[in-house]
Amino acid sequence: MMHHLGGGDGMVARKVTTNSADRLTVTLDAEDKAELERLSKEMDRSVAWFVRDALSKYLKDKRGRAHEGAR
Repeated sequence: MMHHLGGGDGMVARKVTTNSADRLTVTLDAEDKAELERLSKEMDRSVAWFVRDALSKYLKDKRGRAHEGAR
């Protein structure tokens, strides 16, 4: 399975295998789910892609802030 981690933002596609990824279940409210599904169709990306992209950016931001706080 190929997951595209990009869209002009420097992220690249990577192959995800059962050995390199874990499945996660999240519960969303109806409005967020509907918006994700709309964006998914509009941008030809999976809902999972948006979740992975958002989480990756969030974690990168948190790591950066933690690093800045250690100075």
